Amino acid sequence: MSTKYDNFIAVSAAWTVNERMIYHTQAGRMLAGLNYDSEGTFKVEGHDDLPLLQPWTIGIQEDIFAGAPKFSASGVREKNSPVAETLTLVYRIAVARKHGWFRRDPTNSSAPKGFIEWLALIRDAMEATTADPSTPDAALDIGAVKPVRFAVRESDTSQLSFSCYLEVEIAVQPYCRAERTFTLP
Repeated sequence: MSTKYDNFIAVSAAWTVNERMIYHTQAGRMLAGLNYDSEGTFKVEGHDDLPLLQPWTIGIQEDIFAGAPKFSASGVREKNSPVAETLTLVYRIAVARKHGWFRRDPTNSSAPKGFIEWLALIRDAMEATTADPSTPDAALDIGAVKPVRFAVRESDTSQLSFSCYLEVEIAVQPYCRAERTFTLP
């Protein structure tokens, strides 16, 4: 079975988020009932397709990371500088409008969850380890150097659903230029 260590540094954190979504959407887990469309190709045709989470777009921002320049074994400067990358994963979320923003009776655990509740659960699942979901891991199993940051954008309401785009901002482990495809140590 593959692990985050088999991925490029630039991919490791996103891979971890994807694996957590797959794990937590299984029956009996914290996102049970959520349709996770990991390929992002599913088309909503009715209430039976909701709630839905789909990868939508990404963004990458690179900055220079403070650190000593690398030297080769011969002592010649490689002119390689450390890079701090911020990877933004954007997910589309749609929840049946008929369930509202939240359950009217929060003690009724069998009632369908509302839009705000699904947003909270999805964010928690992204930060929860698969080994023990009660253990937070906002560093995405060493794929990120800072806790994940979330933002909700472009929320919309239709006759069928409440929907929005959830931005997941990840400060990826620093790397040196031309080493994005190296694996984690």
